[in-house]
Order: sequence, then C-alpha cells, then structure tokens
Amino acid sequence: MAKAKSSSRKSERSGQLPRICFVISPIGSDGTDLYRKFKEVLDYIIRPAVEESGYDLKVIRADDIKQSGSIIKDILQSLVDAYVVVADLTNQNPNVFYELGVRHALRPRTILISEKSEDIPFDLKDYRTIIYENSAKGVASFRKKLKEFLDAMKKDPERPDNPVLDKIGSIIEANIRNLQIENIELKKRLDTSSKNKTPTMMRERAIRKEKASQRVDRILALIGAKRQIINGLFSREVFGKKESFEQPGEQGNFNLYYIMPRKDTVHYALYLSKRNMGVNTEEEFADIRVLLERNSQGQSLQTKFVIATDQNLSKIKKTLAEKFKKMLTFVPSEQRHLFSLEIWDKTGLFNQERKLGLKLS
Repeated sequence: MAKAKSSSRKSERSGQLPRICFVISPIGSDGTDLYRKFKEVLDYIIRPAVEESGYDLKVIRADDIKQSGSIIKDILQSLVDAYVVVADLTNQNPNVFYELGVRHALRPRTILISEKSEDIPFDLKDYRTIIYENSAKGVASFRKKLKEFLDAMKKDPERPDNPVLDKIGSIIEANIRNLQIENIELKKRLDTSSKNKTPTMMRERAIRKEKASQRVDRILALIGAKRQIINGLFSREVFGKKESFEQPGEQGNFNLYYIMPRKDTVHYALYLSKRNMGVNTEEEFADIRVLLERNSQGQSLQTKFVIATDQNLSKIKKTLAEKFKKMLTFVPSEQRHLFSLEIWDKTGLFNQERKLGLKLS
C-alpha cells in the first residue's frame, strides 16, 4: 500500500492526476445492511487490492462523488473516463447491470467480480470473473487475481473484453454486406426498367461506374484489406515495445482500411477515396491534409493514400505527386517517410489488377 500511495503523491507533485478505477456495486441507503456490506467490500477488499497492485489508480465509487449536479450524469461521465471499471455482480443488482451495459458499449478494461458464481448471468458466463470472499485468505486471493487482470490489461489495453465489443465489428460488417447486396440488386432493377428509355451513352457510363467499384473491391479483397468503420484503435509491438494510437476511420471521401494478409498482422494502413468519375483533386487533397495532421502524432505505421477513379489522370499525375510532396512539409521530418500517395486511375487500376493476377493480358 505504501508503494501505491507513494506513486499517487508522485503524480500529484508532477501535476498529473492518477487514472481512475471506477467501482460499480450495489450501494443502498446510508446506514442499511446493504450499504454496510458493500462498503466493507469496497474498503477492505477492492480498494486495498487496487492500491497494492503497483498501478497508479484512484478508486472511486458513485457515493465518493461529492460535487453538486446530477449524480446520473457524474456516473455516466465516470463510466466514460475511467481507465478501469470494477463491476460487482453480487445480488444481480439492476443498477449495476445498467451501468455495466453502458461501460461495455463504450470501452474495454472492465473487471467482473462477484461473491457468488450463481450471480453471473448467462450472457457473461464466458468472461472471466473474480469470485471473492470476505476473509483474510479471500482478500489475499482477490489481490493476486486482480493484479493478474491489471497486468493483462497493460499488455493489451484495447483488447475487447465483453460481448458488445466482441460482436459489434462483425455485426457492422454483416450490415454493410447486406446493404451492398441490396444496392447491387437495386442497380440491376433500375437498369432493367430503364433499358429502353436510357440513351446508349448513359447506359455504358452506368455500367462503367459499377465496374470500377467492383474492380477496386476485388483489389482490396486480394491485398487483405479490412475496413475500419469507426476510429481505428491500433496496437502493435515494435522492437519489443508496445505502441498504441488512434486513427480516424474516415475523412470526407476517404475510408480507412488495414491491410492484413494474416489475421493478426497489420502491414500498413490505407486511406481510399473511391470515385467513378468527376474527381475533385482540390477536395481530395484537403481531406488528405486533415488525415496527415491526425496521423503524424508519433505513430510508426506505414500509411498509404489512394485515389481510385475511372478517369484518366495521366496528364496530372506528376502535378498531384508534387502537390503531395509539398503537403508533407507540414508533417514532422522524421514521420514523412511513413506516408505515400497512389493514383488508381484508368491506367493505375489496370496495373494493380495485372500485378495481382486479375488481368493476364
């Protein structure tokens, strides 16, 4: 405990606040048996275990918040801001489960505890829960297990650890696939219904647009591109050192993809603007400038910007390359080698397809 207090005082002297460990538990009215029971769990089991873990964490429960205003708002803010949340499932308290659901939708790093395994609901049975006992032996065991949980979080702080974060990515991807299928079917119906009314030139243009999108999608599939819908929380090990950073999932027409030939390996990030015709290069470069600013904050992941279009941009490719080079002057010199630009225009798309074996002539 002395070590934890020393660490806390050190944070205060340096002007840095310790990270919060927010405790969700039944509370009850002051003076009731329920209040006394879980106050003892907080003061004699949870708080000492956290403080003696060696991590600079300040333990707070809802009744520790003394400022004026809405207590519900303060609780929700704590669920958002807390680096770690400890949730006590004992007695299956509805308020606890509500707050736990909010946390699960927002962040990882939640530790489940309970006095009885019977209180763990079906939806959480697959997730590790610390069973505690209010005794000297139980306290020692709890301290050891909590330390193991915190050590694991330090190694991989963004690892999904609840049903929401485990499943939301696949749900979003499934919805996108369904929308893409519906979009293709709708295009087919529109083409069939207007076939006799649409001039030949307009029909050929519509077919060409659809073909361009399909060509880009095939390329992405072959290079192992995985779409990142929301901001990308990226973590990897470089020369034995763990690094984590956040990348914006989109900007204007650009969407973020991680190039992952293998499931657990990210080769580089790719920001793709997929336009069939009518590319506005001023607009594209304005979005690239924003992405460069937001992606040059100390990370070391190779990042490629791609403008894909059916247009023939061969006459201005050199100009675009020079403009991108000038734009890199806004990036710290030691970061510039991480960023590159590719133009997948009519010729560029064909070259990509030929390189990947999609075109053999």
